[in-house]
Amino acid sequence: MGWITIAALFFVIWWVMLFASLPIVFHKSGSQADESSEDGTGTQRKSRRGLVVILVNTLATAVIVGALAVAVNIYGLNPDVFPHIIPE
Repeated sequence: MGWITIAALFFVIWWVMLFASLPIVFHKSGSQADESSEDGTGTQRKSRRGLVVILVNTLATAVIVGALAVAVNIYGLNPDVFPHIIPE
């Protein structure tokens, strides 16, 4: 597997994982929204959730793509290793 393939896989997996995790991470229940609006100061503490999500997403994608690269380059994983589903 060449470096261009690895970069393309990283790009695709990173975006898929980002769009899958954003609704989960930024979901706020109604009770949490009410509690923050009842705050007397009216200011909310700044959260760096977005940066944390991007960093965790990048780390998880690097682990997945790295494991896939090791499986293909070192252990020789290819489509021929899997059994045929449809007999010839």
